[in-house]
Amino acid sequence: MDFHSIQQRDCLVRVVQADPEPLLVILPTGDGKSLLFLVPASLPGARITVVIVPYVGLKDDLVAKAQAASLHSAVFTTSLQEPVPLIFASTEHMLENGGLLHYLRLMSERGQLEHIVIDACHVVLTDMSYRAAPLQRFKRLVEFKCQLLLLTATLPLTEEPQFVNTMGLTSEMRLQTMRCATGWPNLHCRVLGIPRAVGRNCDILGPPLMNLLRERAILALGERGIILCLFVHDLEVYQSMIHRNGALCYQPQIYHSKLGESLRSNTLAKWLDIGGWILATKGLGVGIDVPKLRMVIHMSFGQQDTLMEYSQQVGRAAWDGISGFCYCLHVHEDPESMSTALTPGSEALSNYLYATACRRQTLGAYLDSEAAICGAGDSPCDFCDDTLSWGLTPP
Repeated sequence: MDFHSIQQRDCLVRVVQADPEPLLVILPTGDGKSLLFLVPASLPGARITVVIVPYVGLKDDLVAKAQAASLHSAVFTTSLQEPVPLIFASTEHMLENGGLLHYLRLMSERGQLEHIVIDACHVVLTDMSYRAAPLQRFKRLVEFKCQLLLLTATLPLTEEPQFVNTMGLTSEMRLQTMRCATGWPNLHCRVLGIPRAVGRNCDILGPPLMNLLRERAILALGERGIILCLFVHDLEVYQSMIHRNGALCYQPQIYHSKLGESLRSNTLAKWLDIGGWILATKGLGVGIDVPKLRMVIHMSFGQQDTLMEYSQQVGRAAWDGISGFCYCLHVHEDPESMSTALTPGSEALSNYLYATACRRQTLGAYLDSEAAICGAGDSPCDFCDDTLSWGLTPP
């Protein structure tokens, strides 16, 4: 078996051995974190591995990977009472009476539970403001007699103590951590700050988006791009703008978690089959390895958005090692007036958006405590690219 890194290999050994210590794994997007639970579940005599997934799109993607590998797997429901080698559950299953916690306790008492996995585990920090009820129950997972495996592509060193505390991990549990640098040397980072004007953000950012799609963010046949928005309403507004202005020769589809399961699956399948652009909320930007995804465009940010979340989302365009682009279109505010309302993660995002020098340096300093600028062989950011001339709205 070929490994992406020594860390991935060593992690897999620990997981297959089912070491009792909890294991925190920080590997870059595309470095094979899902292998750490797919392989153990495929071994003869495998006991139960339960994978808890925070986003619908990510869960659907992992289920498809398990099916492609012909693994015996199931999506958790409250009617499930029997052991299955690989079970996928959503974060909200933690809230159900007689739900996931009951099932875990039952299987643990029978000695059939081997691993509990939390994929994209950084959400206990980034999503706590609006999903506190289920996420706070993650502390209960340390009660079960099995290995707890915590996976993410982004967890800054400075945020690790808060993460450990939020998860209820004590020093007696002897948490083991394996970490790789999570920057994106193959990702071109671009930011367009649009001056504040009268009107909604969609009205301010819409014209620069139309220009970007027509003049610069051009996909080759079979390539894919995501336009990420804060709200479902924004998706509909930008879809209408693109159609009216003829920015694309087709109308991109809309994807969000409120779509019915069938429509959501069909929308994703069509995009994966045909390619092109899709408009989506941020759930599609986390954890899914999309072939030939070359561009990610962020349409503004909320005050609670963080550089950790941003890195997760743009990493989708860099996971296969081929050069990609991430564009940020945001309404330019006065950073000084925002500083009192910012958390450390959102302050780091503000520093990235309003940087006056290499953006990779800002990104690396926050994620990996390594403030390296764009170097030889890297895809340069907008500050380090001597050939870049925007010709759109000035950054």
